[in-house]
Amino acid sequence: MMVWVASGTNITWGLSENGELWYRAGINQSVPIGTNWFKMNTNKETNIAWKMVIGEAGLLWGLDRNDKLLARRSVTLENIQG
Repeated sequence: MMVWVASGTNITWGLSENGELWYRAGINQSVPIGTNWFKMNTNKETNIAWKMVIGEAGLLWGLDRNDKLLARRSVTLENIQG
């Protein structure tokens, strides 16, 4: 179940109850609700437990469960995971 949802240009981010970060794929004019959710692995060692996220104009901002502010540049549909 998603407890936080934030949408930007052609992308929607969601957070599950346990703090996992997800994004909605397949969003376009023909299918504005998208096709399915994909879980992001946000750290190679330990997966970050998120509290909130927001993304726009290629930037992804978020707070983890310890209120640490995290950011990533150049987030696009082509570079979603990198």
